[in-house]
Amino acid sequence: MIVYKRKHGETQPVGIECEAFSHPNRDADGETICYNTHFATIDESFENMITDYEAGISLGTREVIRLRAQLAVAEKTIVDEQILLCETRRNYEDWKQANTAPSLAPDGGHPDGKE
Repeated sequence: MIVYKRKHGETQPVGIECEAFSHPNRDADGETICYNTHFATIDESFENMITDYEAGISLGTREVIRLRAQLAVAEKTIVDEQILLCETRRNYEDWKQANTAPSLAPDGGHPDGKE
């Protein structure tokens, strides 16, 4: 008996001989006959292939959407951290300048009253 087998990545089913069209029998290539790889008619095989590839596109599209959202969050985190880093560096430089620059007392002497 001829059944139609499909393989992922192929675009046409292949007719193959088998003794009995049921699981777990094997086809002429020695592959186990399964409900989602072997079909009684070429129409069933094509329809299964089309449905399977449509599902793959749908799953892939959802994964891309999920990853894009995750990427957007990561990009925002990078920008936020860059802003915080710049502000921190500016504040640190301002602090160093305010705490290391010599200042004079009102009378022109040392700020601590030392000579």
